[in-house]
Amino acid sequence: MSIYSVLRPKEVADQAVTSRFARNAAVTRLPTLPGKAGSEFSQMRKQAPVNIVLPTGRRWMEMLPPEVRPVRLAERYARLVNLISYEWSNPATFGKLLAELLIDGRGGRIGFPDEIVRELHVLRDHYYRAPALQA
Repeated sequence: MSIYSVLRPKEVADQAVTSRFARNAAVTRLPTLPGKAGSEFSQMRKQAPVNIVLPTGRRWMEMLPPEVRPVRLAERYARLVNLISYEWSNPATFGKLLAELLIDGRGGRIGFPDEIVRELHVLRDHYYRAPALQA
């Protein structure tokens, strides 16, 4: 699930920040692997998504109690903080998002560091214990 595919009109300010970075994003060339023949397109990859906490994500983190704030997640995976903050008020999609983050459904993935997993669990527990804070 991508933050860019779920933005609603109220996030226009956040989109402006994102689009500024997208306009400046360059296509980078990957080194050709020995013995691998392929088209020029197979060697091109888009720039990584914007990995900064957007204003919506910042406001969401500030409304959380200090002991629940996913500080390490914001430092290492800011794009996920943006996505979680966006889905916070929608229990169906929030639950699905957390399940995708915490459970390896594709197999063979390394997973998040332990400190990030702990923060996601704390966030999940807080979310389901304090439903009045979801709005």
